[in-house]
Amino acid sequence: MTVVEGGRILFWISGGTAGKRTVRYVYSNEVLECELAGCAIKRHYSGGLKLVAFLPHSLPANSKYREEEKDLRELIDSQIDIIYTPSIGNLHGYTFEGSYPYIKFWIFLNLLKYYLEGGYRTFYCDISQGLNVYADALKEAFRHLVVFDRLMHFREGSIESYMVYTDPIIGGEVERAKIYDDVPIRVNAWFDSPVKNTKDEHLLSHGLNREHIRLLKSFYRTYKALKYNTPPVILTFGYDPEEKVQRAISSLLDRYLKEYDPGYFDPEKKTYEYNLPEKPDEKIAIFLALSLYCDISRTLERAGIRPERESREFTLEDLEKFFYIYEHYGLYVNRDLLNKDLNRFAGIRAQSQWNQLGHFVNQSFRPRKPEQLRNDSDVKRNFFAHSGMENNCVYVRKGEDGRLIFKYGEEFNSLINEFVYDEASP
Repeated sequence: MTVVEGGRILFWISGGTAGKRTVRYVYSNEVLECELAGCAIKRHYSGGLKLVAFLPHSLPANSKYREEEKDLRELIDSQIDIIYTPSIGNLHGYTFEGSYPYIKFWIFLNLLKYYLEGGYRTFYCDISQGLNVYADALKEAFRHLVVFDRLMHFREGSIESYMVYTDPIIGGEVERAKIYDDVPIRVNAWFDSPVKNTKDEHLLSHGLNREHIRLLKSFYRTYKALKYNTPPVILTFGYDPEEKVQRAISSLLDRYLKEYDPGYFDPEKKTYEYNLPEKPDEKIAIFLALSLYCDISRTLERAGIRPERESREFTLEDLEKFFYIYEHYGLYVNRDLLNKDLNRFAGIRAQSQWNQLGHFVNQSFRPRKPEQLRNDSDVKRNFFAHSGMENNCVYVRKGEDGRLIFKYGEEFNSLINEFVYDEASP
């Protein structure tokens, strides 16, 4: 999922080439004669630009555009990818039962495919042609792609993206048409979960397999542990390596590309019903969640926290590693709260045998079993208020080197997961 410096790719909605004349485009002070703006930009970069056209089914439905794909390929020496795209409405005796959300989703899937292939640093969204509904779907899909990139490479991103448009070209009166690429596509990305519902029945409704569901649940637990400052959750239950999350993104993308492919245009087929995806925006959110998981996994590894630890025990030094992670995500309040708790725990005088944390920090502490804690809202509040170090759930002892060693009591693991996965918490 890396990109190569200098690679460029341009996407547009094809409005047809039949009847188009050569235009003298001006791009970066260079005059280039071509039928399409993308073609002109490609010539400017001496061929160093990949061109991808989204071809709505409704375009070749018009007999004069029936050879549209052939025209496009001949226009620029077959160096173009053409992607058939679902359409909306009734045209020329054909019925297209697509929808705007489906069109946007299908375009996003294909944008993501090229992104994951790598090799491209600069992405262009050409809105100089195509009907408004398709051009708008392209713009919105592009924004989703940029969000995906900003989450996978938190905030900074790994690609540049620009809107491309031209001076109006009407009839034969325009001697020159300037091409503009001066509008960067900017989005805001913050540390928040794109997926809010991780219940099995909800995730199954999106056609996810068991591994995808497990990964999303693991993401949500890891995200919540960072968002609400409970690092022992990650040190205890672990997380997934970035490579595994990347493979899941690719496999889910392949599945959706096959499942929702509108197919080629067939002039003998008069009605296009399509396989409309249910809640496509939620499906996009799944990709966004997994992209953030990639960055979380990468950041945890950089902090020295391995995905699968040999032991579920942890030290104060392990907890200190989360300062770096909180800095990375701008969670400065979490950093301060964790630091406060670490200072409090540093004075604990534990023995060599395991004992519950509450015995050392609360003189009136009385141990309680998980079933006694489950319906006590104060317990959950204290769990999140004290860096996941709730008095009953955490055990502590002194190691051979004198360092304090902590762990969650196994009997509390189920309760801790309930706290973390509760959508209403903390």
